[in-house]
Amino acid sequence: MTEKKKFTIGIAIFLGGLALYPIIHTMRLPDMMCMYLTVLIHELGHCIMYLLFGKIALPRLDFQYGGAMAIPIFDLGFFGYLLILGLLAYLAYQYRENIQVLSILIIIAVIYSILNFTRAHQVMIGGGGHFFEAIGAGICFYRCLIAGNALDFERPIYAVLGWWITLHGITFFWGLANNMYKRVDYLNDPARYNDLDRIANMMQWDFWYVAMFFCGLFFITLILTLILVAKKLMTKEVLP
Repeated sequence: MTEKKKFTIGIAIFLGGLALYPIIHTMRLPDMMCMYLTVLIHELGHCIMYLLFGKIALPRLDFQYGGAMAIPIFDLGFFGYLLILGLLAYLAYQYRENIQVLSILIIIAVIYSILNFTRAHQVMIGGGGHFFEAIGAGICFYRCLIAGNALDFERPIYAVLGWWITLHGITFFWGLANNMYKRVDYLNDPARYNDLDRIANMMQWDFWYVAMFFCGLFFITLILTLILVAKKLMTKEVLP
């Protein structure tokens, strides 16, 4: 199968995933499967952010209420910071003759140090779940459109999950920003740790701005993914 034909099929599957969203959203079992996959991605995002800032955490799913929580179990302290810097130093040594890569690694090290020693790292941990949801949706879209080594049956799954995460995220955050009843339910839900409320309090921002930021994040991820796909296909001369 040619790359052009694969891409044409990918577009059809991509749009098919969008068309299936309202149907899947009304079906209890598929909707719950998408929800728990999203929750798992969300909590893994928190755990990875915890690890980046020197804490080891494990995800705990709540099947009774439908929520979850990442629970820190060990604090590496300053050693965790040195471990990340050591990794960056190792990469810098490996790419010591590549000025561009070396410059990027130095910038990352500086930004990481600033984040690590300010309350900004708490914001990154609190928002890590939603960041990774958006990244996960982007990966799903990319795998759907650029088949790569993905099997044929995987591409519709990627399309459906990508659109479910994206549209659920957009409607969820839009509702929190603009519907007082949904916001009250969110803040009083026993199954939620209220990431947005924590971020708003830490940054001294209005809750509306935080909710709209994450709402926009899913739009931005979708656009950036489509740009990456277009660039990839242009290098393969699939697109003019």
